[in-house]
Amino acid sequence: MIKNIFRLKNELVVTMENGKEFKTSSCTDDLYNTVKDNKDITEDELNCLFYPTTAEAVSRFINVKKSSILKLKNNSAYIPSISNLTVPQMLVDRIIEAENTNNEDALTAYKNFWTLLSLNPNESVRNNLFWFLDKWNMSICKSGLIIAYRNVWLKEEGLKYNQELTDFISCQYYRYKTSKKNPENTFVYSYNNTYKVCDDIDNIPDEAIYIGNLKNLYESIISTNDDAGTVYTDNRTHTMEIRLGHIVSIPRKDCDESQVSCSRGLHAGAKGWLKNNYCGNIGLKILINPTDICSVPKEDNYGKMRTCAYYPIQIIKFDRNGDVIDDGVQDGFEADFINKISYEGTINNVDNDNYVLCIADNFNQNKEKIYKKLKNIAQSIKRKV
Repeated sequence: MIKNIFRLKNELVVTMENGKEFKTSSCTDDLYNTVKDNKDITEDELNCLFYPTTAEAVSRFINVKKSSILKLKNNSAYIPSISNLTVPQMLVDRIIEAENTNNEDALTAYKNFWTLLSLNPNESVRNNLFWFLDKWNMSICKSGLIIAYRNVWLKEEGLKYNQELTDFISCQYYRYKTSKKNPENTFVYSYNNTYKVCDDIDNIPDEAIYIGNLKNLYESIISTNDDAGTVYTDNRTHTMEIRLGHIVSIPRKDCDESQVSCSRGLHAGAKGWLKNNYCGNIGLKILINPTDICSVPKEDNYGKMRTCAYYPIQIIKFDRNGDVIDDGVQDGFEADFINKISYEGTINNVDNDNYVLCIADNFNQNKEKIYKKLKNIAQSIKRKV
């Protein structure tokens, strides 16, 4: 706890109640106001401010202190409303960015993501997952679920909706949902042997074949009726029945939760990992609950992870090079394909591998050396914050 604060121009002296002093001859208004407005600041936090590594590090500290979501303790950031687990620095920076830009959709996505991830019993997954998503440009839905990809094989075409129509309906439905448009007001028809959509039923050509309302069609192809949409299967056993709109799962105990790159579990990954004909010739876009992810190998360089459950939402296409054709979306987009997401479970508050934010140098380094560079750092802070 701070006892006294004394400032004279660029000189700042902070005295703690235990008598310990912190001094700098390169005080800025930002540094002074941060200390003045946080009388309960700890010695570790003062060390971070007075002996910073970079201006960016001090900016991070100031922003975490200002955050209405994050709380700083012993150089680690938490979301106390969710769990006692330390939040990875990369996610801390994204939350701060979303707060600074008033991006409520992204903030909702990050909070829901961290809630679901806090339910995951695997500590290495909790530590590595956001790094993995950032590295491979994978998106987080507003619900907290993540978008991933995998391949499957055709098992059986639907009697009512063949593979081509299933493909078209799923792609259009996903496009409308991610753009926050109502698929209930969209209509599908066939014209010159090509499937099309329009938002006004009166605009459908007289000679076209009307197929139906997009929302109703999607709900029909994901039903479990015998005449529903196409059924797919896995590459290894060819026994699984994989349908759009139905969770695919195996017992978590049957998954290898180590960081071995290729082992037991349901494989999924980023667009950069998936190639046409890799473990199947039909691509699926899937949603994954962070709670269900079993392994995120950190050393591998091809963007694949393992989960015990996923939710297929769309057929995807590949270009002539075998790469995924797909429009990217920003974190926080709407994708309420699952009406009810379970947030029930045991929050894992045992944090054996705390994330410590990079906001301070070694506190025992030479003070003259620190003060010599502090003036330049302080000027950078003033421009950056």
